[in-house]
Amino acid sequence: MKWPGVQEVTGDKLGERSLRVGGREFLHIHGDSTLHIQLTKDIKAEVLAKGKAEQHPYAPRGGMVAYYLRSDAQLAEALQLSKIALGHAASRKTKPGVALEKVFRRERSR
Repeated sequence: MKWPGVQEVTGDKLGERSLRVGGREFLHIHGDSTLHIQLTKDIKAEVLAKGKAEQHPYAPRGGMVAYYLRSDAQLAEALQLSKIALGHAASRKTKPGVALEKVFRRERSR
């Protein structure tokens, strides 16, 4: 995926690809068919209720969902959920650690 402002990096887990905006991960991909998508808790509840995704196996309390691509017919839905996650992450600007690090750098340079 190539979206403006989105950085693709190797994630924290073996073989994982992480998509980030402003230093904040909104999606990571395991292999070719497992997407873990970060949504708000409200959107997550709606997506789970409609059966569009499944509960993330290791992070059930947050907004992360698991989306398993089983056919090409699911690509549009996966893309739609990914764009929702990107929009939410982009609206939050940068993750707190990144913003704090920038403040410290500015203070040191004065």
